[in-house]
Amino acid sequence: MKRLNNLYYSKRIKELLAELQTAGTTLVVAPMGYGKTLAVQYFLQEQERCGKKVLRQSIYGAGAEAFWHGVCHSWQNTELGAALLQQSLPADANAKTLVLELFRQLLPQEPVYWFIDDLHLLESSEAVDFLFALSKAGFADLHLLLVSRGQIFDSSRLLELGRKVFCLDKHDLALQRDELAEYSSRCGLQLTTQQLDALHEACEGWFSVTYLNFLNYDRYQRFCLDTGSVYEMIANVLLRPLPLEQQRLLLLMGQPEEFTPEQVAFAYGTSCRESVSRLLECNAFIIRLANGRLRCHHMLKQATRHAFGLLPEAEQQRYFRRLGQWYAQQKEYEEALDWLYRGRDFDGLLAAVQQLRDWSMRPQHRQHLFDWLRECPPEILWQYPQAVLIIMRRMFSLNMVPEMLQVKEWYVTALERNTAISQRERDNYYGELEVILSFLAFNSITGMSEHHRRAYKLLSGAPQTLSKQGIWTFGAPSVLGLYLRTGCSLRQTVEDMQE
Repeated sequence: MKRLNNLYYSKRIKELLAELQTAGTTLVVAPMGYGKTLAVQYFLQEQERCGKKVLRQSIYGAGAEAFWHGVCHSWQNTELGAALLQQSLPADANAKTLVLELFRQLLPQEPVYWFIDDLHLLESSEAVDFLFALSKAGFADLHLLLVSRGQIFDSSRLLELGRKVFCLDKHDLALQRDELAEYSSRCGLQLTTQQLDALHEACEGWFSVTYLNFLNYDRYQRFCLDTGSVYEMIANVLLRPLPLEQQRLLLLMGQPEEFTPEQVAFAYGTSCRESVSRLLECNAFIIRLANGRLRCHHMLKQATRHAFGLLPEAEQQRYFRRLGQWYAQQKEYEEALDWLYRGRDFDGLLAAVQQLRDWSMRPQHRQHLFDWLRECPPEILWQYPQAVLIIMRRMFSLNMVPEMLQVKEWYVTALERNTAISQRERDNYYGELEVILSFLAFNSITGMSEHHRRAYKLLSGAPQTLSKQGIWTFGAPSVLGLYLRTGCSLRQTVEDMQE
């Protein structure tokens, strides 16, 4: 009986992974397809069976803000996590010292394995500096497991860390000739010595390509020994032989960073649970995560995204729209925004924005804020004045003042042309606008007050577009310092406020 989707860990690999128990920091660096993530996950599952604490973080965004959000999320529900939420990614020596002291004081009094995957996607030198500082601090109960396709720390930093760091590379992870023979036997394949020699020479121990060849051999009784185009091999072995419905489902699985079977079925639009289950059973490139969701391996993800891009545009948009609607139904509104935009569902997009008064906003949304409103049909835009105000506020936070003022003109036009709202509603929306515009006079109490007084006359209640959780000082250490930077200005400010 063929067992092609069985995972295989040789005795040699298991012995290497055992070293991770005593290492303060482990760096696993190898090209994609060498089983980096699966090997570390295997080790972590063993630790969890022994009752050890395991934290997992994947890098999906390149910036510092997304990285720090992931750090705080990893440590959520701990005393340390609550403290980290009050900080930002340290960008200087003093901030770094403060955060390291929080780790020193608040780390759980038990071994903790913190796994951070896909660090090659990270484009923040501050984040790498922080990880190096954490590695150098060498907290006894903290084990960092850092995985990347490329170098994480340069040679001078590795030398400085010395025995505090344990490194695994592609030569450690590659299948050796005897391991290839054992792996093929466990998969139920009866291969000759000549076939094993040829396969090992062509694949050079590259795990994923070996697996693809096993699948190809089982189906066609031959190997694909030309490894020059791995993505074409994935398409030929994993995608094209499938029935049309399963092809579409596999393409959909490759679009989100993580997914659930229910989400894929919803996006496809018909009852297809059996087809989804069959795909999950027969494809080892689909990985089950600790949070219960699934993720396509990067090689499969890139191949499916390329194939998805060849579909008719209308079909792509339909699937994007359904994915966005799924996230909105799950109340994951931030995640829904990009999918709804790509699906040209502006009704759904602006409705989702209206749920985000506490919007911290992901960095990648910045480039699309203006596009969302510029490309939205006017008759839809007029129906969502509250969403427009929320976007204007975010534009101010991102120093997009010219775009904010352009949107203001659209907003006023939309209010005047919207005949479905009453005069009282229109006054309230104008009052909300005055509150948003007051931020443009942020360093002047007098200037802000003028907007606030106009807003007070127009509003019939508290503003609906601002959250009570908002940080009005924008990180400034002194509220007085924001408004009274000029000497002897307090008296004049008080007089202005009393008028």
